Amino acid sequence: MKGCLFHWTQAMPRRINEVGLKTTYERREAVHALMRKLMAVPFLPGVHIPRAFSTYK
Repeated sequence: MKGCLFHWTQAMPRRINEVGLKTTYERREAVHALMRKLMAVPFLPGVHIPRAFSTYK
């Protein structure tokens, strides 16, 4: 998987809004925390990324 960190962090809030989770994201700490964790995935070593996604399921 390749990509730009800037575009990843820009795409996450946009996608949250597109799927109708903006209000939930703003009001529920658990959802907010999960999205923030997903935004941090690019900082993980590559070998840990698949496990991170399966952990956040």
